[in-house]
Amino acid sequence: MVVPHIKVCYQGIPGAYSQIAIDKYFKRKALAYSKKEFKDLFKSVLEKKSDYAMVPIVNSIIGPIKKNVKLMAKYSLPIKGKVSLYINHCLLVVPAKGVNPSKRLKELRKVYSHPAALAQCYKFFKTHPWLKPIKANDTAGSAKKLAISKDKNTSVIASSKAAKLYKLQIIKKNLAGKNNYTHFLVISRK
Repeated sequence: MVVPHIKVCYQGIPGAYSQIAIDKYFKRKALAYSKKEFKDLFKSVLEKKSDYAMVPIVNSIIGPIKKNVKLMAKYSLPIKGKVSLYINHCLLVVPAKGVNPSKRLKELRKVYSHPAALAQCYKFFKTHPWLKPIKANDTAGSAKKLAISKDKNTSVIASSKAAKLYKLQIIKKNLAGKNNYTHFLVISRK
């Protein structure tokens, strides 16, 4: 087995959309490293701890990711490439055997996710007013916390990859619609 030698950092934890973008852009030939904050991506590249960083820059529903636009201007790192990723937001819950997903949806009260994911799913929340959106640090991190807590009245919005990694059940897909794309920039020192 050949071990990839390209190191790429992303914000979040395994199952994050940025990690999925890394797999798509580098054709699974890169080692992905998670970072807590977006600013940590730029610092990691500058300090030569990572060869590249995957930075979400604009979304088709909510527009520019302002924090990252400011960081791009502040650090002025070269752009190596770009990748566009379809964002299929899924509603994830702790698995419950033999429970109808539509009945389960009506029993839920809280939905945790990254603020951008919650904003992209505004139409879903309009049609499901009993669900309270709650801001969290990231989508995959929300999934991991739910898997640990096993709270049956709580759900999260995250990727299907996060559902698989953290053994959660998908009860609804395409929460933001079929035209939800995020464009990522691949930045480096060179």
